[in-house]
Amino acid sequence: MRTRCVRSAKTFTAHLDRHLKELETDYAGRRDYLRDNAEDIIADTQGFIMARLPYYRYLMLRAAEIAADEYRTAGTTSPEASRQTGPGGAPRLDEQGCQSP
Repeated sequence: MRTRCVRSAKTFTAHLDRHLKELETDYAGRRDYLRDNAEDIIADTQGFIMARLPYYRYLMLRAAEIAADEYRTAGTTSPEASRQTGPGGAPRLDEQGCQSP
């Protein structure tokens, strides 16, 4: 999925770069280009945004999965070590506030 999203974004980036290059001219040239190509510029901009949204959602879900995984969040080298520590690597405490064995 990641590769497809990046490829789509690159396609629209190339289109937007082409538009920006065409706008690097005098005032009259910019006005004419915008008048003649406004719909294409809007469509390419919307396509770029739509191509990036799934990629950002993918990154958000991936980060959430890592954050929800106690072993990966604790930054420990083994699942056993992560069971002995709480969030941020602090020792786990039982109901009485004593450190768990």
